[in-house]
Amino acid sequence: MNPRAFAGGRTASSGILRALLDRLLDRGLGGAATRLLLVVIPVGLGWFLLTVLLDPVAAPTPAWVAALGFPFDLLASILTSLFAPRVLLHLVPVTGGAWLGMRLAAHYLDEVYGLGSVRMAGRYLRSAVFGIGYDTLVIASGDAKHLDWTSTLLRIGGPGWLSVHLGFAAVFETLEGHPRVYGPTPRRFLPGYERLRDVVDLRDQLRRVDESRAVTRDGVEILARDAQMVFRVHSGNQPRNLADPYPYTDEAIRRLVYSQPVAATGQRKWSDALPGLVKRELTRFIGDLTLEGFLALQPARLRLAPGDLHIPRQALTERFRTDTLRQRLQDTGLELDWVGVGTWEVRGAGRIQADELLSAWQASRTPSGATAPDRTTTPALASIGEAWRAPAASMDERQRRLVALAFEGLRADPAFAPETGGAERDPVLTHLARLLASDPPEGWR
Repeated sequence: MNPRAFAGGRTASSGILRALLDRLLDRGLGGAATRLLLVVIPVGLGWFLLTVLLDPVAAPTPAWVAALGFPFDLLASILTSLFAPRVLLHLVPVTGGAWLGMRLAAHYLDEVYGLGSVRMAGRYLRSAVFGIGYDTLVIASGDAKHLDWTSTLLRIGGPGWLSVHLGFAAVFETLEGHPRVYGPTPRRFLPGYERLRDVVDLRDQLRRVDESRAVTRDGVEILARDAQMVFRVHSGNQPRNLADPYPYTDEAIRRLVYSQPVAATGQRKWSDALPGLVKRELTRFIGDLTLEGFLALQPARLRLAPGDLHIPRQALTERFRTDTLRQRLQDTGLELDWVGVGTWEVRGAGRIQADELLSAWQASRTPSGATAPDRTTTPALASIGEAWRAPAASMDERQRRLVALAFEGLRADPAFAPETGGAERDPVLTHLARLLASDPPEGWR
C-alpha cells in the first residue's frame, strides 16, 4: 500500500472526526440541535422497535380504537402500542438515568456558580445542552444593577437570546476573554459562556456642578456657578439621524468599560466620574486664559450685578472645542456636546481688585516688543498711581475712587467715546462700569 495514500486517508479521516467533534461540542444553535437529534433519534427508534419486538398483536385492541374510521384507527392503534405499559416499562431505566444525570449535573452547576437555585441550573443545562427553553436577557437600562439577575445569561452566561433597547450598548466577554460590543437589537443569539461585562448608556449625559473654582493664568480666581456639560459616547464623526440616533464606535465603548479605575468597593462606573470631569475641564479652561481674555468672552450688551458675568452657551461651547480637549475626551471614549455656566464671578470683584484688573488691561495694550515705560495710556490713567497712594477713609473707598478715576479717564479718551462705539467694544470699560454700580454710571448708555 502506498504510504502517502495511507497518510492522506488518515489525515482526511482525522479532519472529518475533528469536524464532527467540533459540531458536537459547538456552543451555538447548531451544536444544541445536533445533540438533541443524537438523543431523540436513538431513543425514538428504540421506542418504536420495542412496540414491534414485544408482539403488539397479542394485546387486545381497545373497543374505542376499533370504532374509529380509517386512518384514525391506525394512528390510535400506533399510539396505544407506544404507550402500552409493557413498552413504557422498558423505557423507565433510560428516562430515569437521563433525569438522574441532569439532576446531578444541575447540583454541580449550582455549587460551582453559587446560584442558590437547582431549578435555575437545570434550566440552563436544558438550554445549553439541548437548546430547550433559552432565557432572554432584555437590556433597557444603562445600569447593569437594574437588570433581571434571575436570568441564567447574567449568572452564568450564554447561550441565550439578547434584546438591547434603543439608546444602550452592552459589552460581553467570550470564554477566552475577548470583548464583544452589541448595540441596539430586537433579538440576537448569544453563544455559550458569553457573559455580560457592562452596559453603556448611549444617550446624552448631562452633569451639573453647583460651584467650581479656578485660577486664570495671571492669578485671578474665577468662580463658576451652576456649571453644566453634556457628554456623549464618541461617535467617530458619524452623523445622527433617524436610522441611527445614537452613533458610537466599538473602540469608544471598550474604553468606557475597561478604562475605569478600580476602587475598594469595585470598579467605578464611567458615568460616576463625569462630575469630576466637568470640574477638571473648567479648571483647565480658565487656567489657559488671562483675566483680559476671560472678560473678553462676555458680550458687552449683557449687564449683570458687579462681579458677575455670563457667557452664552454657544460661545462658551465653541471655546471648549479645541483639538486638545477633543483628543483627551476621545481617549476616554467620550465627546463634548455643549457647555453652559449659569454665572461667572471674578472673586473679590465686589471689593474691586484694581491692581489685577489694571495690570491685565495694561499688559494687553503693550505694543509687541515694547517695555513698560512705552505703554500707551491717557493722562487720567497716568495719575492712577498717585490716587492709589493717597490717604483714604478706608481701603474700599480708596479702591472705589481708583476704579472711578480709571473709568472716567478712559471714557474721556476719544478712542473710547460711546458715540464712536469704542467703549462698547472694550470689555475692561464694561467691567469697570459693572464694578461701580449695578446700573452704569450717568452718561454710560
